[in-house]
Amino acid sequence: MALTSDQRSVLAEGSLAGLSTGDAFGDQFFMLDNRGVSPVSGLPPAPWEWSDDTQMACSIVDVLNRHGRIEQDDLAESFASRMDVGRGYGAGAYELLMRVREGDRITAQDTVPFALWAAATRLTDFESAVRACAMVGGDMDTTAAIAGGVVGAHLGAEGIPEAWLSAREPLPDWLAAGN
Repeated sequence: MALTSDQRSVLAEGSLAGLSTGDAFGDQFFMLDNRGVSPVSGLPPAPWEWSDDTQMACSIVDVLNRHGRIEQDDLAESFASRMDVGRGYGAGAYELLMRVREGDRITAQDTVPFALWAAATRLTDFESAVRACAMVGGDMDTTAAIAGGVVGAHLGAEGIPEAWLSAREPLPDWLAAGN
């Protein structure tokens, strides 16, 4: 049975809330000031900035809202035109996206299976799924974003701890405006 547009929108909103919160939480553990914070039980001080993972997810939602499907050229343009180089990503991420668009093989054989395992084994516990990603180390923002997005789609934004949503920096204004 196909989902209605409204059902897809609700799932996308929950997924984006979970992805951005997981991304922002995981990204905090790369900061030297947060090295003493326990990924098992601690909370880094707010605000939690999200990374390029959320930037790309917002661009995907933007393109889907405008076209109802992914238009690769428009996705590349949406991401590139809204990049904030001051965040530490920018031209390199754009070049990577363009290489993927042109058919280069880029794999994530460790990141994606682990993140999906963390989500699948903790599908009703957002905090536990995202903390599992931060505890393992590595690309913590990306694995926490993936796991958070899956669990967020399953639980909805109401399944994400309010303190975590409040600590996460807001999603970009241009996404809410539908531009």
